[in-house]
Amino acid sequence: MPQISPYDKCQYCVDHHAWYCGKRRTLTKTPFPHSSCITLSSCIYYLRLMKSNSMSVTVSLEDAAHSRCHILLYSKVENAAEVRQLIMKGQVEASLIKPAMVVDTFQVIVAANKAVRSLAAKKMVTRSVFAEIIFNLSPTKNITDSLKNFGLGDGDTEILAVVLDEESGEKVKKLKSQIRGELTAVTEVLNLTNQARVKQLYKVTDSELRVTSLLDAVVSRMACKEFLVM
Repeated sequence: MPQISPYDKCQYCVDHHAWYCGKRRTLTKTPFPHSSCITLSSCIYYLRLMKSNSMSVTVSLEDAAHSRCHILLYSKVENAAEVRQLIMKGQVEASLIKPAMVVDTFQVIVAANKAVRSLAAKKMVTRSVFAEIIFNLSPTKNITDSLKNFGLGDGDTEILAVVLDEESGEKVKKLKSQIRGELTAVTEVLNLTNQARVKQLYKVTDSELRVTSLLDAVVSRMACKEFLVM
């Protein structure tokens, strides 16, 4: 599986000597500043990658170590309650998320990026980087509600797993031995989203969706959470 960084030129851009401008939705010959236009969600390489039937997606994050973020999707999970107990004991080195609350894997990558940066700066709100990723998905600052709404439940039969691993892939191998379920193409997460629940939780209105996408609305609320008073 190829690796990509949210702020690298995508392969399409390298081949065509062009950048894709996320704001203008057009290709341009002029490289725009990373902070204004070049985003993973609008990268043609990323979109092409997400159209594949790969069983995992690996992305290099933005921290100094360029942490490898692996995303895997499980269906027909038989032991969610057992895995949840392992999480409580600190024996699962991954963030296990409800796919129903994920609009796109980009949403998860944004949360993971923020988590590794907080870890490096020693500013995490939760006790582990895995819980921090789940917390970052939430539009609120309530840790308990965040873990309840986005984290693995005892009766869940689908799991979106996020693993921060080295090249050896030992943590991914360990996780695969802990979950009894079918490894599924990551793109299937798009078919598992509970859009009604997502819109309710993030307070996204139909009128807002006339001018923006649900993914953009969700990510903007995630990004602005730190400015909330409560």
